[in-house]
Amino acid sequence: MSNNDQLLIDAPGLQHWLEPPEKLPAGLGLFVHRAKSIEIDGVLPVASLLGLEHASPAALTALADQAEPHPDEHWLRFDPVYLMPDLTAVWIHSRADLDLLKGAMQPLIDELSIMFEAVGLDWQIGAPGHYGLIRSQQPIDCHFESLDQVAGRRLDEVLPVGKQQLRWRNLLNESQMIFHQFRALDDATPQSLGLWFWGAGCLPKTRPACSGQIMSSSSGGAISAVWRGLAQWTQFELCDQHSFTPQAGVQLVQAQPLRTEPELEALERDWIQPAMHALAKGHLRQIDLLDQQRCWRMRRWDRWAFWRKADQ
Repeated sequence: MSNNDQLLIDAPGLQHWLEPPEKLPAGLGLFVHRAKSIEIDGVLPVASLLGLEHASPAALTALADQAEPHPDEHWLRFDPVYLMPDLTAVWIHSRADLDLLKGAMQPLIDELSIMFEAVGLDWQIGAPGHYGLIRSQQPIDCHFESLDQVAGRRLDEVLPVGKQQLRWRNLLNESQMIFHQFRALDDATPQSLGLWFWGAGCLPKTRPACSGQIMSSSSGGAISAVWRGLAQWTQFELCDQHSFTPQAGVQLVQAQPLRTEPELEALERDWIQPAMHALAKGHLRQIDLLDQQRCWRMRRWDRWAFWRKADQ
């Protein structure tokens, strides 16, 4: 067994099921209870766990789009998001799955082009049409919350901060006004649209000294652009595998958002239970289960951590 034999699963929505923990299937609940809970820093937690603390999601997205970003180029990604106003604030609801390359979107794209060019930004729509990228020869001196971190939060609590914050806050506001211009007159829903900027930075200077595979947890799940870029940068293999099988190296699994009990049960059945069996047999060194900035890590002897509290 190699020192790199580990399974890392990014499981968005897992933390939602932890209160109360009885919501979890028995095996998954046992794993979370006995695993060591670790707080993770970085804009891309999965990269931090691989030792790539400075890997930029925007630069990895550009790599997935075959832009071949130079290590000294700086990138920023933007995604359409749904916004929900109420009497006290505007809330960021979720990513909006829009195809910005559709012909019907061209008038909106023209307005966004005027907005970006007015402040001298080099920008493009990503190849799938669901996001955009901004390229800069200079560092983008501002802190942006990750898109996964802002869903469900108040807009005024997560605005960009830093020396360039005024520019990016103005662009957030202007993008909302542009989307509003193209809203159907008969649309009476309170939901609106805008852009969210995130993932600023460049590629790491060095590649990780490990090998592995990247896969989706389900046959219908697509690997995100960020993870496809990560595969290219790390030279990990993209695999069409949807359940755990012990293999040499690191296995990175992008799970689909855990919204229902059957999705939780599938995660436990296809990944957690067989991985824990492999851990017990010495065929696996470590299991990391990740959601946002929190990781639950289990090594072989952690299976017997009856004493560990659920919030440790």
